[in-house]
Amino acid sequence: MKPVLKNNTTMKNLVFAFLLLFSFAAFASGPIGWASVDANGQNGTTGGAGGEVVTVNNMTDLFLQCQRTEPVIIQIEGLIQITPKGRHIAVRSNKTIIGITDDAGLVEGGFSVGNGQKNIIFKNLTISDTFVEGDWDGKEQDWDGIQIKGTCHHIWIDHCTFLRQGDGAVDITNGASYITISNTVFGQNNKASLIGSSDSDTHVNAYKVTIHNSWFNETTQRHPRVRFGQVHLFNNYYYNMGGYGRAMGYANSNGYGIGVGVSAQIYSENNFFEQVVHPAQFYDNAQKPGYIIDIGSHLVASGNFITRPDGINWNPADHYEYTLIDAELVKEVVMSTAGAGQSSTHIQDIYANRQLLDLNLFPNPVTDHARIVFELPEAGYASVVMRDLTGREVQHISQSWHPKGRHSIGFSKQHIQPGIYLISVESNNQSVTRKIVIR
Repeated sequence: MKPVLKNNTTMKNLVFAFLLLFSFAAFASGPIGWASVDANGQNGTTGGAGGEVVTVNNMTDLFLQCQRTEPVIIQIEGLIQITPKGRHIAVRSNKTIIGITDDAGLVEGGFSVGNGQKNIIFKNLTISDTFVEGDWDGKEQDWDGIQIKGTCHHIWIDHCTFLRQGDGAVDITNGASYITISNTVFGQNNKASLIGSSDSDTHVNAYKVTIHNSWFNETTQRHPRVRFGQVHLFNNYYYNMGGYGRAMGYANSNGYGIGVGVSAQIYSENNFFEQVVHPAQFYDNAQKPGYIIDIGSHLVASGNFITRPDGINWNPADHYEYTLIDAELVKEVVMSTAGAGQSSTHIQDIYANRQLLDLNLFPNPVTDHARIVFELPEAGYASVVMRDLTGREVQHISQSWHPKGRHSIGFSKQHIQPGIYLISVESNNQSVTRKIVIR
């Protein structure tokens, strides 16, 4: 069902607020897409539901909990340093790994899911390398964010953020299947997502993957690159593909979005492409042609979307239910809801109850100056802080006493590097956070 829009600002704002609520409602429910399908003896993807709830804040405890054979809900508190650099924490079946703080996740390492494992959820996590501005070339940090490889199935990655992996942020290879990636940000990655191992892969009937409501932000390649798979891409925002790679000197940063490899079966719907030279690019061959259909995508300052729909032999609607939003709204919705550090309950409450603290940013993205507008339900001190996606404070913008009501302060990007950041307002034991994009 698509929303019907009228040409007035009030209607657009109401629809946008509804879509935000719809997106955050999905944060607490089950997956949409291939991870929801009953198959291979598994009924959807439930992770560690019904198991013990544990909280970890270090690598040793995280590893031990991921290795347990019974269902477990593993809550990560804060950013966990992985040693040695590039290590992947193996995860066994029936686990939910969820960040419970805005900065929860891994640095200098990742997770892996291998042969025979199933029913695993990753949620609200930031997975990144350490980063010294101007000192990263993407070559030394050559590891994945999450490896999904072998005959594993039913994996759901939701509201996660991947930053600066030299290799794949999420690679799905060696026969993995029934996977959904949703509401996720890929930023400053060389390779976002590979689906299918190689042109000679023998797992030709695997790779059932859905990616939706996610943001590919200036990443270099593979958004995703698909071999053999039945891959559904809908309501994703593609911005300036290869922009970061070109800045870092990657020769292959030619601005492609979706890579259509050998025997690919890609169903694209209502995506938003902005400054993408090649929305789709073919990497197949005459013996094993790849196919892609696109329905309803929106192109801004982008090249032509070249498709090859004649060989598509499946339709995602035959396998699971999903709801499309209008392609022109995808950018605004995805930028507001994708990535780690989202507080679904609080943001829903903001729209339902205007007595809570509120925050808005105009314009967003920011090219020079912006206004930070916030509303206090009662008088008190308000602190306005800018952080990067790993939780590191970038700038303390303001801290002062304000009366009850709406307030506005100016913000200049000054010497802040382009990228995605978080602006938070904290007052009277309430806090609210919004993403801001610096260009």
